[in-house]
Amino acid sequence: MKILLINTVASSGSTGKICMDLYNSLEQDGHEVCIAYGRNDLSENFKQYKIESKAGVYKHVFESRVFDNSGLASKKSTKKFVNFIKEYNPDIIHLHNLHGYYINFPILFNFIKKNHYKTIWTLHDCWPFSPHSAFFDFNDENYITVSRRELKEYPKTWGLNRSDRNFELKKKYFSNLKNLYLVTPSHWLADGVKKSFLKTYPLKIINNGVDRSIFYKGKNSTNNEKKVILGVANIWDDRKGLNFFVNLSKKIDDSYKVVLVGKTSKKDKSTLKKCENIELIEQTENQESLANIYRKAYVFINPTLNDNFPTTNLEALSCGIPIITYDTGGSSEVITETTGIVVKEKNTEALLRGIKTIEKKYEVGDFARLGENQYHYSKEMMFDEYLNLYRKVSVDE
Repeated sequence: MKILLINTVASSGSTGKICMDLYNSLEQDGHEVCIAYGRNDLSENFKQYKIESKAGVYKHVFESRVFDNSGLASKKSTKKFVNFIKEYNPDIIHLHNLHGYYINFPILFNFIKKNHYKTIWTLHDCWPFSPHSAFFDFNDENYITVSRRELKEYPKTWGLNRSDRNFELKKKYFSNLKNLYLVTPSHWLADGVKKSFLKTYPLKIINNGVDRSIFYKGKNSTNNEKKVILGVANIWDDRKGLNFFVNLSKKIDDSYKVVLVGKTSKKDKSTLKKCENIELIEQTENQESLANIYRKAYVFINPTLNDNFPTTNLEALSCGIPIITYDTGGSSEVITETTGIVVKEKNTEALLRGIKTIEKKYEVGDFARLGENQYHYSKEMMFDEYLNLYRKVSVDE
């Protein structure tokens, strides 16, 4: 099979890593594969197509901020890209994130629909069926509303509010495709899809997977050092729960310290520097170093307020580290009695109680086998599921 992967980034971030894992697995299985992406760079060892220039990304960001045109700029670069697709002529187009200021979705979907390409779309968030934000919750009547607060969330707009228009455009271009198959990594996101205008498409849940040759259980010996409460994010903000770690650092006893991995804004970095009990480690693309940080942790806390199926949770579990998370999005779906706990209240006090519960679970050996299942939530498991789907899609009429 000849497969074209499309995503905002390649290799970096959780979705970039997933795409590269798929690329490598497909190539090793004897398939021809190309990855098309919008931002950052990729090693020349991979067959690739960069959709947008840095200047084009900045222009797209400007149009999004001022005119609420996220996904509607980048016309020239997208026209060039669809010509590349026509020349490459893949058997399957596998879409991932289309937001991120790099592609014009009406041009892309018009081309896919006109040429009847078999397409798989892995949804990593709610953007495809949202009027604006990549993450939101349905209200009690399963109706989507957009608040002014949401407009300040990714993809931000500071000027016009065209969420109604954008929603209608998504319904127009994302509907009525003959050969479109949807994938979500979590049951939570699948439930959202089933309540949206995308509900008519075939839908399959395929959990994300991680590289178990890198993220594996090791000796967790802290000697006389403080026990590490670990948090990991690509970019820290309030949605990822940064403020909870700031408050937590002020209330934990001297036997603990907080270690955070990820990028922060200048303002947040200044706040963290004032917290004596927080160590900030800048974002690194070195996965081996990240895995070593996981293995030194006592507990992994993911206080995300809205997320799909966090890869960081899987990385922690693979390294044998228990998790505390809120019952938000799909973050709680990997949690069992022997992998961690889910706290209902979204506050610092609930996290403190969660840490005490984790201590008791360690004492009775609840986490003794954590990280020993080498296949579950592995990239091999993920690839096997996708390969079965590729085969099904390739023969469907």
